[in-house]
Parts: sequence; C-alpha cells; structure tokens
Amino acid sequence: MRRTFILMTGLLLFAILANPAHAQTPTTADPLANGWMGRVTGTVENQTVGGAVPAELVVMLHAWDDNFDEKLMRDAPIEVDGSFVFEDVPFSTALTYGIMAAYNNVPYFADPVTVTEGQTEIAVITPIYEMTSDPANIEITRAHIILNPTTQGLQVTEVLSVSNFGDRTLKDAVTLADGQSATLAFSLPEDATVPTFMDSSDRWRLTENGFADTTPLQPGENVAQIVAFYQMGYEDGMTFSYTADYPNQGLTLVIPQESGVEIEGEGLLDAGARTSNDGATLRMFTHKATPAGGAIVFRLTGAPAPASDASTAMSEPFQTSDSSRLILIGSLVLGAALIGLGVALLRRTQRLDQTAGQDDFELDEIFRQIALLDDAHQSGEIDSQIYHERRQSLMEQGRRLLTSGDTPVSHVVARV
Repeated sequence: MRRTFILMTGLLLFAILANPAHAQTPTTADPLANGWMGRVTGTVENQTVGGAVPAELVVMLHAWDDNFDEKLMRDAPIEVDGSFVFEDVPFSTALTYGIMAAYNNVPYFADPVTVTEGQTEIAVITPIYEMTSDPANIEITRAHIILNPTTQGLQVTEVLSVSNFGDRTLKDAVTLADGQSATLAFSLPEDATVPTFMDSSDRWRLTENGFADTTPLQPGENVAQIVAFYQMGYEDGMTFSYTADYPNQGLTLVIPQESGVEIEGEGLLDAGARTSNDGATLRMFTHKATPAGGAIVFRLTGAPAPASDASTAMSEPFQTSDSSRLILIGSLVLGAALIGLGVALLRRTQRLDQTAGQDDFELDEIFRQIALLDDAHQSGEIDSQIYHERRQSLMEQGRRLLTSGDTPVSHVVARV
C-alpha cells in the first residue's frame, strides 16, 4: 500500500511542481507503435485475517501514458483461488500498468508497474480488505501546523498524515448532523474560517467544530494525507489550541522567522530552523505524542512584521503555482527521499529536469472515481452513455492535473 502511494504520488509531483518552462510536454506519438504483446497475471488477496475473496470479483487492467491518457482498459473475472490473467496485452516502456479490484464499493489497487524492453510478463498482487467502523487502530503519524501571522490575521495550514494500523478498511465511523456517514472527523479552533483543502474533492464535509473526511481509509502507514487551510484573527498574546482527534505521534509547528512572532508553550521544544526553497527561514518547534482528546496549547506573542504579508510560501489563496509552499508541504508529508524514490520508480525523470514534492491528493481520487465508475458500468448499474461521458470528464481532469502549472486546487469544501 505504501509503495502504491509513493508511485502514484511521483507521477503527480513533477506535473504540478515542475517549472512551466521545464514541464512535461504532452506527446502525440503512439506509445504502442514500437510495442509488443505480453501477459499480465496476478492474485487478489484478502489481507484481513479470516477474510475471503468473493468468487464474483472482477479485476480491471488499466494502462496510462505519461500524459495520463488511458491507452488500455480490460476486465477479467478471477478464478476460485483468486488468480487472474490477461493474455495478449500490448506492452510498451512508455506505459504504466495498474490493476484495480472493487470490493464493498471501495477500489483497491495493486502497485503500478512499468515494463522493460522485451519483458513479456507482469505479475502483481491486488489486496482487498474487510470493513470496520471502529477507529481504534487509527493514528496521526505526522502532524504539522504551518503558521503565517500577518497584519490581516493568522493564516494556518494543517498537514496531517493518517495511518490505519489495523487489517480492515475504516468506513462510516462518524455520523454527521444530517445523518450521513464519514470516515474521520477533525476539529478546528473555534474562530477558524471555513477550511479549504489541497484537493478540490467532495470528500469533505463541514461539521459543527471542523470538518470530516468521507473517503474510506485502507490499512497501511501514512495512507491518507490531509492538508487544510484556514484563517483566524491575530492578537499579540493569543493562545492557539490544537486538539488531537486521534492518537497523535507528535506535532511540529512551523513559522517564518521574519514574521516577528514568537511561540511558547508547555512541552514545546525548539527544533531549530531550516531554509525554504525561496530562501525564507522557517523556525520549527516540536511536541511529543498526544493521546486522543488531548490538547496542545501555545501562545503567540509579538506584532506581525508587515513584510510577512508578502510571503508567498504560506499565503492564501493556494494555487498549484505556489511551488515553494508545495515543496514545503510535500517535504513535510513525504520526506524528500520518498519523493525521489517515487519519481525514480516511475522512470519519468528523463523528461523532467526539476524535482519537487507534494502528496498525491487529487490524482489518487480521480483514480478511485474512475475505478468505481468502471465497476458500476461492469455490473450494469449505470447507462453506457452516462458512463462514457463521466469517464471522459474524469480523464480530462487527470490530464489537466498533469499538464497545468497554474490551476487552483484549493476550493471551499467540495469534492471526493
């Protein structure tokens, strides 16, 4: 699961963050022109203890080129032992191949793979899991709060990495005020504005004291990445309280040194400073692990420097062209080593000459929506015309993500 996340992330990182002058240019050459035929085999495994693989399950084979144009889609039933095979599959070194299986209305993906020249077979394992509504195995394994005090107020970015250490996919763990269900719920400070998010999906729901995420959470470490933006009023000496809605392995606070504002609070440790991509000095403070329901309270003192208003590293509104901010957020979420690994594994570096980092927020959800749409069409639940129109729309969204350098990806509570 973790490797799948890194691989999917790598494809998006460069597309969003690469300097437009060096960004990938869409190719028109047919990637299969110099291809050959191969074979894709694999097994669907229920990795929940005691779980079984349903006999009626169907797997989908997808292949995309570097521009996220889908070049192949096939389906195949599984055998009684969970195995499947796709014969006579067009192979090309310019394509990335993926297997999807939808179980209990949740799409599960095998690790995406590429082929080398002359390779004739791919073998993959596609995991599926049973469901649970018990969040007992959920932890926030990384939490960062980026603060940007300005003369207009306090701009806040929360970057959370969520892990599911169980062997079941979490779903419907939260009941919302309207009776609908969500997977996770997060609280915000009382005077926070309506949050916006790194991805512009309808997965988010507003709650009385924060927001909720409706996306099912599959097992694995750091399998969900949440980046929320909001603002608050700022006063010299104000207190900021962060509530750990789930067990939290530690919190890191980040604030521009040039803001002129100091942070102090019980349990906070000064972790030094680092220089951002645009040359700004960022001060870091850490706090130890906090149990669910615990609060971390700190004070902000000093008057924000007027120069901090012009900072593009953490200011609103968020745009994909805010590369220094994306790089900072990406490094907090993934770490530079993992970003580099994901890109290297996808072998896209030969056409892109700039590295950068951000998590696979929106593209991953487009993969999921396409997978669910394919499954619904396969089972006859939706009309073919509606299916093709919706699928084309999703593919266009994916293409825009991979080719646009200035498209906003933060919108008021909408999508996934």
